[in-house]
Amino acid sequence: MFNGVKSGLAINEYKNFTVFDRSFLLLFSISTGEDWNRIMYDCSKTAPDCIAGETCGSEYAAVYFISFILLVTYVMLNLFILVII
Repeated sequence: MFNGVKSGLAINEYKNFTVFDRSFLLLFSISTGEDWNRIMYDCSKTAPDCIAGETCGSEYAAVYFISFILLVTYVMLNLFILVII
């Protein structure tokens, strides 16, 4: 869905969605809250405001990232409560 985004403000050669291992590490860093909004803005650029094959993402990026953050926050909150109990 976002493998066409290879560069941006927060997406670079180490943080991108081109291969599975980098995608997994990027989603893990997003789950910690690190620059997730910048990555969302990088992935939400569509034509004519982007360069094809370099910075073009999807119009559904905001829905994906906000739902991902909500889901991960819910899981982490439950794990924190479990440790306390």
